[in-house]
Amino acid sequence: MTNPKTSKHTVTWTHPITGKPRSLELVHTRDYLHRGNDHLEIRPIKPRNAPHPLSATGYRSHFIDADDLAAQGGAVRFVTAWLAREAKARAFIAAEQKRLQGDLFAHAEQAPRQPGPVQPPRRPARVVEPDPDHLAQQEEADGQKWKRRAAARRGKPVKPPHPRPS
Repeated sequence: MTNPKTSKHTVTWTHPITGKPRSLELVHTRDYLHRGNDHLEIRPIKPRNAPHPLSATGYRSHFIDADDLAAQGGAVRFVTAWLAREAKARAFIAAEQKRLQGDLFAHAEQAPRQPGPVQPPRRPARVVEPDPDHLAQQEEADGQKWKRRAAARRGKPVKPPHPRPS
């Protein structure tokens, strides 16, 4: 069931760059918030949510005085004239050209990187083979350390460790 104060219309405009006709749905609601206040909703029919001169997102909501709308010739004539006027604007044409052209580097502009210091290339880590003589000395020193600690716990005199050969 539709509201008796609401009427739907189709408005067609020609894209200034491609020359293709585009259709928009216009929903006009009379006395929207209070008497004498009209509401216009403008949406693209196909493709959905496509930008047009009145909105970059595709949806436009506009409140207007009922007397002003009647003076303009009604909702359809008002929106048609508004579309024609805005389609000639330099800002819309520039934005449409950029949108239609596409930008390969748009992702780079979103998150600019700060140049940092140049790091020298890293050398691969050297693999050092353990010296068998060194491992034997370590094991012997560890064993003597434990012997000294155990002797100290028993109260026996502790010999100082042997000095390492240089």
